[in-house]
Amino acid sequence: YRVMEEGGLEFDDRTHPRPAIVGIPELAPGCKLLSTWTPHNITVFAKDEQGEGAECSLCEVHWRASEWNTVTKKLVNQSHGYFLDLHQQNREGDGVSVEAVVGCSRFYRSLLHECVLGLKKLSRDATLPPAQRDHHSAECQLYSTTELIWHLCEALFLEVLPPGCLVQQLLEWIRWHCGREDSLLPPLLSHPRPEEHRDYWRVVYGLVLKGRVQEARDLLQHHSSAHTSSDLFGSVDELLRKAPMLRSTVGHTRAELYRQWQEWRAECCRRRDAGGLVAVPQLLLLCRVLCGEEEVFRHPDVVGCCLHWYELMVAKLLFTSPLVVSSDYDLVYTAESCSRLYPHGRGSLDDIITAALRNDIMEVIKLSSSVFGNWWFVAHLTDLFNLKGLLVASQLDYGSKLSEFFLLEYASSLMGNKRQVWRYEAAVDVPRTR
Repeated sequence: YRVMEEGGLEFDDRTHPRPAIVGIPELAPGCKLLSTWTPHNITVFAKDEQGEGAECSLCEVHWRASEWNTVTKKLVNQSHGYFLDLHQQNREGDGVSVEAVVGCSRFYRSLLHECVLGLKKLSRDATLPPAQRDHHSAECQLYSTTELIWHLCEALFLEVLPPGCLVQQLLEWIRWHCGREDSLLPPLLSHPRPEEHRDYWRVVYGLVLKGRVQEARDLLQHHSSAHTSSDLFGSVDELLRKAPMLRSTVGHTRAELYRQWQEWRAECCRRRDAGGLVAVPQLLLLCRVLCGEEEVFRHPDVVGCCLHWYELMVAKLLFTSPLVVSSDYDLVYTAESCSRLYPHGRGSLDDIITAALRNDIMEVIKLSSSVFGNWWFVAHLTDLFNLKGLLVASQLDYGSKLSEFFLLEYASSLMGNKRQVWRYEAAVDVPRTR
């Protein structure tokens, strides 16, 4: 992160940090400034040339003391109670069930989302100074990124999914965090001839790539040629309606789901090869997407619908490997092939997502601990990993468990902040007691 002079944080590790300037008041003339480290702060004081104490107040400089505001303190307070309840269950029983771990993860994620909404509201508050609004905007971006990574880790590591459900979980992840089409749909649907809007086909492609086929079908029905060329539009509409990988997978084996998808895909290829869709090139491109052609996911009109490589990755998995599981190589291969189409602007977020897709929990933890400075994210996520038994081999050299180490760091960071926050430190430290 870049620490800006006005105190904001920017999620951009490709720029060099610019140090903030902190003024030290009441410094007597002719004195030199000295300092000493305390666990979480720096105490600054002055001495005269003879080494004797000068008449100067002690100044305590807090590292990131402004990080916890009214919104983020609420995140600390509410997650604190659920954290203690979960560990109380762990002590009283034979461990914590997977359902309890997943439920706790979803609760934490809902708190993160509420935090993002609160910070977004503060960033738009016209009564606040511009510098403070910019700071809240940067914080909003940070916690939005935190929520995105948490959601992915929940789907890949914590959820126990039946066959064929991983791609649906990834689609939900993309829809939740990358929903640009939502703001474009209303003006398109209210337009007398929506196909004349420059974003019409881009939105149609984007909806299909995100698995939102019902909304894509509705938008296609608003095309003025949907009735004059009903055979072509109706054919594509039928294919979208019958897409098996977007239905419920409950009660079906993986073999049955694979057979249904192969039959549907063969029908898509037959209609593509029949030649009738050539009359409407946009429908032909859409049908090629449904066929899962390798080349079509490099087409500029398809790549241009996805702002991030991981959006394109999930879309490609939906139409080429809809039954992929987290341990399949197809997941890593598709991620790497899609990321190569977005060579510019790669940062820490992309590295964390890639590590998660490779099923490398330790790399996710390592990268996250270097990116997120307040320890809330790493401490709580690692704690859930530990409760599910994913960190059995994570013993540190000096004998402490990895989850305990991060909980201690989180508790220490709370101690270094204001009294409204540090009073939770002792309770956070309770589960570490043996």
